[in-house]
Amino acid sequence: MGERPLRVLLAQFAPGDEPEDGLIGRTLARACADKGVARLYLPVLTSSSGPAAEPTGDALLDEGFRHGSVSESLAEAAPQARPEVQARVPHFGAVVRYTPAAEHHFFDLLPLDGRLARRS
Repeated sequence: MGERPLRVLLAQFAPGDEPEDGLIGRTLARACADKGVARLYLPVLTSSSGPAAEPTGDALLDEGFRHGSVSESLAEAAPQARPEVQARVPHFGAVVRYTPAAEHHFFDLLPLDGRLARRS
């Protein structure tokens, strides 16, 4: 996943803020400090069907991860990450938990039901 979740978090939480010196973590941490937010959560769904056929401009969607809206609560984010039962394509839900840490790009991926799809 790399820094892709941080790009989505920044775009949703602080629209218009551009990473300074390419450091997304620093910009996102500053936005959190300015708003008094201790953690952010981003629900994501992985799909074994892979990335989108054509680029969308969404850092996660282009890599095959659907996502919901950023929230400040795990309880609010988790239901958005629950996969819907559809056709024959397995989906796996998780929540990205971001805690501001200066310029560092640290986040946790919390799988729901203890399962994530394998990525090659």
